[in-house]
Amino acid sequence: MSTTPSNPISEATVKIEYLEERTLDDLRRFSGFIKVRGMVDVITNLNLEANPRSAKRSPVTADIIETIRETPELYPFKSKGILIGAAEYMKRDRDRFTLTIRNPRLEGILDGGHNTLAIALYLLEEAILLSDDPREITKLQKELRRVKTWSQMKEMWHEMEPKLRTLKTKATASHDALVPVELLVPNTESDAGQEKFLNNILDICAARNNNVQLKEETIANQSGVFDYLKRVLEERMPDVYKNVVWKTNDPGEIDLRFLIALAWISLGAVDLPAEIRALPGTSAYSSKGEAFKRFDALIRHPEVAEERTNGNEKTWEITNAQVKSALQMVPQILEAYDLIYANYQDAYNANDGKFGRIGAVKTETKQKKNHFAPFSREQLDDDLCIAPAGYMMPVAYGMRELIQKNSETGLLEWAIDPVEFFSNKDNLAQVIGSLKGILRDVDFDSQRVGKGESSYTQVANTIKAMRLELENQRTASKAQEEIERLKAQLAALQG
Repeated sequence: MSTTPSNPISEATVKIEYLEERTLDDLRRFSGFIKVRGMVDVITNLNLEANPRSAKRSPVTADIIETIRETPELYPFKSKGILIGAAEYMKRDRDRFTLTIRNPRLEGILDGGHNTLAIALYLLEEAILLSDDPREITKLQKELRRVKTWSQMKEMWHEMEPKLRTLKTKATASHDALVPVELLVPNTESDAGQEKFLNNILDICAARNNNVQLKEETIANQSGVFDYLKRVLEERMPDVYKNVVWKTNDPGEIDLRFLIALAWISLGAVDLPAEIRALPGTSAYSSKGEAFKRFDALIRHPEVAEERTNGNEKTWEITNAQVKSALQMVPQILEAYDLIYANYQDAYNANDGKFGRIGAVKTETKQKKNHFAPFSREQLDDDLCIAPAGYMMPVAYGMRELIQKNSETGLLEWAIDPVEFFSNKDNLAQVIGSLKGILRDVDFDSQRVGKGESSYTQVANTIKAMRLELENQRTASKAQEEIERLKAQLAALQG
């Protein structure tokens, strides 16, 4: 099967104790146990990309390590173990299997990431103790305590690999604790069988993770629904891209649903399929789950995108040029949102207001221990008074009024760049000033502002009028420039 440079082939050999085999239709399942020390090869060569949840150190991993150390004989009964999937495998003698992983996004450790991380942390602890140098042991133990995530563990694992391989040969009760394992493989070696197997992996992941309430957006991420948006952000806002929590337990500070809610600012200007409704600002504020559901339905719609295989990876390739143009606008939306967030206080106070005295603002400011811009994570002044989300969303959704359709291509474009628009302090002051009456009417209740349609209508009308005025000014300026040009030509002819 084809591969891509970004997905190098990896191989892992596992020995399954007390092996049992079951075959059902297109799937074959091998089950049994792997010794803890037998996990060295698995952890060295496999990853958690196919697991919808990222693993991180927690009280759960601490409990697993304690069980391995203190009561290893109970571990196979207390743990649900791990689930591994591989489209290509070779069964060897003595119940050993060599697994070939060509598509780490769909193959590898499908479930049991926290078990695997806990075992890895335990093995690292043991490998450190193989050193004869007390100072080295102390140094490495400090490093290990700082390891919190799978990626951090893998970095240290790579450094400790020689000692870890030595550990494979050292039998103790804890090293030989049995890890329950299931290995899923195709029931045929044909390319068609392998492809069908890969198609089933996402459903298997979702079902296996139901008991941990796996978020819908995590499954959507695995299936490639966010791929185009991810490419846009990776290219134009790489720091933001890296900081989005694309799947459960990913490291990051940016809520994916919040990001999608803001993406609907531009998507709402698209000529949507009949079955898909644009997300109103009120829903963006109060129901970010609805923002995701509509986005998911939009990308999966046949008028918008096609599900395709890229190498062995599944993705949704957007075929609707207008939707693409809307998603290309997201970086500017996020940048403008940060501008509004950082300058809301000054804009409000420019309208004879006292922003810091508002109860909802005081509460929001107290809840923010550190003041950072939501997307760029730029450090803001410590004494800045923070606008609640209910105050922010009507202003943010006003950006939709700055979008126009290109008369020739039908693609979306900015009539006025929102970053340029909101960088002008007078513009922001005028927009936020238009909300003051509504704020007073609802006694500054941020939820009523965020959920009230009148807030969005007021801001939209204000920005619409400002845009018209700016466009008229531009038209007048161009007309004046043309007059001056013609005058110059006439003067040249007369001269």
